[in-house]
Amino acid sequence: MRNPHDAHFLHQKTGLEMVVRAPVPSPTALAWVPSREEVVVATRSGSLYHVDPLLGTRQIAGGVGEGAAVVVSPDRARVGLVTRDGHWMVLSLKGEIESRGKHSFLAGIDAVFVSDHLVVLGDGVDGRSLIVIKDGQIKARANVPSRVVPRVHDGKLSLVLSIESGLAQVPFTRTLKFPVGEPTAHRLRVVGDLVLGVTSSAFVVWRVGDPTVRSMRLPDLSVGDLTKDGGHVAVGTRFGQVTLSPLGRRPRRDDEATGGSTATSGTTPFSASAKPRPVKASDGPVTCIGFSDRGRWLATGGDALILWTWETDD
Repeated sequence: MRNPHDAHFLHQKTGLEMVVRAPVPSPTALAWVPSREEVVVATRSGSLYHVDPLLGTRQIAGGVGEGAAVVVSPDRARVGLVTRDGHWMVLSLKGEIESRGKHSFLAGIDAVFVSDHLVVLGDGVDGRSLIVIKDGQIKARANVPSRVVPRVHDGKLSLVLSIESGLAQVPFTRTLKFPVGEPTAHRLRVVGDLVLGVTSSAFVVWRVGDPTVRSMRLPDLSVGDLTKDGGHVAVGTRFGQVTLSPLGRRPRRDDEATGGSTATSGTTPFSASAKPRPVKASDGPVTCIGFSDRGRWLATGGDALILWTWETDD
């Protein structure tokens, strides 16, 4: 009989199970609707879809351009879409375009709503920068270091980056003061007070204000996400596989840490000793991935949109 505390058994208990293969071709970006089990998906062909695991799929808009980033406002009233062909727009969930404009970002595009402002970051010919959009107008611009991503906490915007000395968080003010250091190769994703960093060969998890870093080596990674409670991490690969891993106990907060900066004085492995079990999700690269707010669903995009669920010990 298997020991229920054996790490291999735990990974089998948390194995992903495909539930829905939605009729959404070639997803490129996705965002779950806050506090709801519904997801908004942008595609390579320039369509925007709304997917409800129980009620089905409907097209919100068409001909809007290939999606690079999509985000839903906290009040669930608006969708922010940033496209690869140099446009941004704000739409209602019914598909009515409220405002739109142009951007000059070429890669590394990210977006977030801060109250009624849409904040967009991206890499251009002159480096990385951000724009703040309200009422259809760009209200502010700022140059930032490469690989910086946004974090919204208590309605306020800060900027997070990983440098060799650790993770840093900088409040967004008129005078931005970033720590000196070369950015690491991690592509960052912020979930609450946790930050996931993904490279092609490993992923790491930080907690803002805590020097503890946890890591796991996996090959050919392309994207990743964390559950909101910090209980699980999911990553996708360039060869169409997805793995789910329990994080175990969250890193302990270091009460002596100040300023939102961490030191990478050491890394610790995840609590489970077994490698996560991969599942096939796409014939090509996994292009986008995201957990729902309540952590009941995982959505992955590749050649199609797939919604997954899993068993846990809870």
